[in-house]
Amino acid sequence: MYSHYPLFPPSPSPLSPLSSDFPSLELKIHDDYRDRAAPSVAAQIRLFQGARVAIGAHGAGLANCIWMGPGSDVIEFSLAPVQPTSYAVLSAALGLRYWVVPAIAATQLAHYHITPEGVISAGETLRAALTRG
Repeated sequence: MYSHYPLFPPSPSPLSPLSSDFPSLELKIHDDYRDRAAPSVAAQIRLFQGARVAIGAHGAGLANCIWMGPGSDVIEFSLAPVQPTSYAVLSAALGLRYWVVPAIAATQLAHYHITPEGVISAGETLRAALTRG
């Protein structure tokens, strides 16, 4: 139904420092399902209801944050220029904590170009979200 991966790859990566602090984290990828059937709406709701953090590119998929519990975190890879988006407003209305990763951004209808620095920035944002009080 969903792709499950350990959050941290076995080989060294820019995210490796997080693996010792959060060894039990599991990454569940909710993608566009171009080559297979999408999970049911009920299954998608359950996935996001159980999520502590949702991380994603600006787009319709982040709308699933409406199913997350208050106090959960939404981390967005935004559009350039980086500015608050509808997901910042939605997060505030739902009692979610909104984060943006400015080192990862794309122009409207363009692909994201992610540098090693962007991966590190995303990891730092994830750490901040997971350790916030």
